[in-house]
Amino acid sequence: MRSYLFVETITIHYCMQDQFYFLDIVDSTNIYAANLLAANPKSFTTIVARYQIAGRGQQQNKWESNDGENLLMSTIFKPNQLHTTNLYSLYMASSLAVCALLDNHLNTKSVIKWPNDILVDGSKIAGILIENSIRGTLVQDCIVGVGLNVNQHHFSTYNIPAASMHTIGGSNYDIKEIAYKLLQSIKKYLGLLDEGDFENLRKEYLAKLYGFQTLIPFRKNKMIFNGKIIDISETGGLIVSVDDDDMHSQISFFQPKEIEFVFD
Repeated sequence: MRSYLFVETITIHYCMQDQFYFLDIVDSTNIYAANLLAANPKSFTTIVARYQIAGRGQQQNKWESNDGENLLMSTIFKPNQLHTTNLYSLYMASSLAVCALLDNHLNTKSVIKWPNDILVDGSKIAGILIENSIRGTLVQDCIVGVGLNVNQHHFSTYNIPAASMHTIGGSNYDIKEIAYKLLQSIKKYLGLLDEGDFENLRKEYLAKLYGFQTLIPFRKNKMIFNGKIIDISETGGLIVSVDDDDMHSQISFFQPKEIEFVFD
């Protein structure tokens, strides 16, 4: 089922027009955005849903969200000559955009949990799902999907506890206003990709990355070990300095789902 309440074009302080599709109920905002690509929408066209019946995170994980309490948003981005070797920079930019929004609204600092989650005070507050269409060696279209917990009070039990802007900040927020502000943050950071400023983007990302240059516990194949993240590969893999029993360390490379963070 797909329906929308209205389509709104707003004028923002950058003196540009950004088109928002505000939807009632949809399968997922990313699916809606993908279908919208056939109409050749402008870059930064954004879809926001009150509720989605097939919301998902990375690796087909389900995304939990109560009806009308959170921001479910997908933004279409059309990069300028973004090579597939820089694909993970899309996650870097999008994660930093969400962190910037949260840090401006909450009296605390957010961190990025590799590969696609945002944590505040040790609790998950947002997740990001990016889907791309590629032509040759260039990214043609990109859909940046963000699920941000805004006003939800209660969550199911997960390995990592969930939180919202409300549970941390103590206030209810205007979800539409949060959507407008998040888009501006997304435009700022994705703009760094069009400028080719990958080095500064990478430095800012690593500074926000949970476990970077810090010894933390991991789990792989039910075995727990200590290590510290020392870098992210060009393809988005995690590079970890792993401590062994002889007080030495070895460098290991991990892809998503090959390793877990261990939280108390």
